[in-house]
Amino acid sequence: MGRIIRIIFYTIVVILTIVTVFWLATDVYGGAGFGLNFARVLTIIAALGVVISSVLYMVNSLKNAVKPLIGFGLILLVGVISFFVSPGEVLDEYIEFGIETVNQSKIVDVGIYLTLVLSAAAVVITLVSEGISLFKN
Repeated sequence: MGRIIRIIFYTIVVILTIVTVFWLATDVYGGAGFGLNFARVLTIIAALGVVISSVLYMVNSLKNAVKPLIGFGLILLVGVISFFVSPGEVLDEYIEFGIETVNQSKIVDVGIYLTLVLSAAAVVITLVSEGISLFKN
């Protein structure tokens, strides 16, 4: 299995290198947005890797798949609740950035609320786990 994954990895690297060189050679302004586009490609590849490895993990151990599914369900629940709680008002400043409808405003609010909730959860979990380990040892 390791050899197949290594072959797939190097094939992807070679294909991405060829596409990047071709893109930069044919577009005069291609280098201007190269960093941002490359970051987007890497983010998509990383997200696909996480999804694929998670699915493989869940398929291989169905008993241990409960915790990731609960986490996904909680994030989905926070997103749905924040969508319905958000006011969805569209101010003049929002229109400058392309947010023109109530649903677009609500989706932006969902992103902000999710960021706040996940950040607060990370801080609380870190403090609690460090506190437990402090008293445990």
